[in-house]
Amino acid sequence: MSKRVIRFELSPEGIDKAIEEIERFKIDMLKAMAEVINALGLRAYGTATLTLESNAKVVSSELIDSLAMSDKATFDNRVFFVRTDCEYAVFVEYGTGIKGAEHPEASRVGWEKNQKGKGEAGWPFFSEAFGEWYTTHGQGATPFMYNAKMTVKNEAEKYVATIFGRL
Repeated sequence: MSKRVIRFELSPEGIDKAIEEIERFKIDMLKAMAEVINALGLRAYGTATLTLESNAKVVSSELIDSLAMSDKATFDNRVFFVRTDCEYAVFVEYGTGIKGAEHPEASRVGWEKNQKGKGEAGWPFFSEAFGEWYTTHGQGATPFMYNAKMTVKNEAEKYVATIFGRL
């Protein structure tokens, strides 16, 4: 990050100018913070979407279409989020049945493999998309939100250095 040097005369006018310069710098910092948040938020959204789009288990676009992101972060509102209101998103994220719980954070959040005790036998379900009955043993995790979080975690330092480095 570049250094900003404020020089001023030790007088009431000089101190007033220094305070004005500090206020301008504060505004620049807040704008840069919003820029970092937006850049990382868009990367998170893109990662979540790409994880779902590249997953062969996704039968419909309902979950992908339900992904939403907050409005752009601004000087006054420095928040960005990616969310879904799809009812079955948690089952896609963490998996189900004996194939579930492969998620990197399954144990931390209390997600247990084979929660309903169906085991190796599996269970039947009717697919409205295909109009047929199927037997499943569950599905593995597709950690689209975890991948989004890890993208932010792994790229944050780069974005901060680049954007704040321009100040």
